[in-house]
Amino acid sequence: MTILDLISESLFCANVVGYGGLQTDAQTTTAFRALIGLVDTMAADPLKKLTNASIGFTLTPGKQAYTIGADSSLDINASRPQTILRGNVLDPAAQPNPLRTPILIFDADTYARSNLRNSPTPKPFALWYDQGYSPVPAPADPPPDYAPLPGYGTINFVGSPTAANPVELWAAAPLTQASSWFDDLVFPPGYYEYLLYGTTIRLYPRFGRDPDPTVVGLFKDAQLALESANAMPAPIMQLDSGLPRPVQSGRWDARTNRYTGT
Repeated sequence: MTILDLISESLFCANVVGYGGLQTDAQTTTAFRALIGLVDTMAADPLKKLTNASIGFTLTPGKQAYTIGADSSLDINASRPQTILRGNVLDPAAQPNPLRTPILIFDADTYARSNLRNSPTPKPFALWYDQGYSPVPAPADPPPDYAPLPGYGTINFVGSPTAANPVELWAAAPLTQASSWFDDLVFPPGYYEYLLYGTTIRLYPRFGRDPDPTVVGLFKDAQLALESANAMPAPIMQLDSGLPRPVQSGRWDARTNRYTGT
């Protein structure tokens, strides 16, 4: 399935084109922009992310700050992470199983107070990820006019590397933004209807259509399924024995504002 297949179905669901009817380029472009807006919103919500991504690169001796984003002009050409979860510095000399030294993930305050920030070391022991979304100054791979400009974050290591050791990081990765009508769609179960009906709902005001309650209901069902699949178990607050307990089983997840589990 391609982007064009999805947005064509959305135009039909929104009653912009009839069954089997031909859509104009203007209609297709409008639907494509609606999908871009939906994916952009999803990328900011950890309950709708696709997966945690593995990122690998090699340290440059003397270099502590590495830009990361979806452009080949940056130090690390990968989707800009929302958050870096964990990481390791590898010792390539220990083959076939390189020795992995864990990297601590600092927040900005801990990084700023570190006394070892600039100390030479073959294996930096910590990093701080600056999530600031800075625009790529001169993109080597500029996006189409209708797509958002690429941005990047910066990985700052505590300790100045003295060896070209490999690094592996795991990060909460945003959704990959579409770049053309003919991009292939690859996603796990549960995302198709969320993208389809989410795009359809965004098309109603663009074409002066009243929202179809059936489509809105299907979108909410898809949203619940997606959030439930991506939600990690949250801490459960213990209730005093004298307090009333909910009739409904499970637990209340403040992130989704509903009961989850059984």
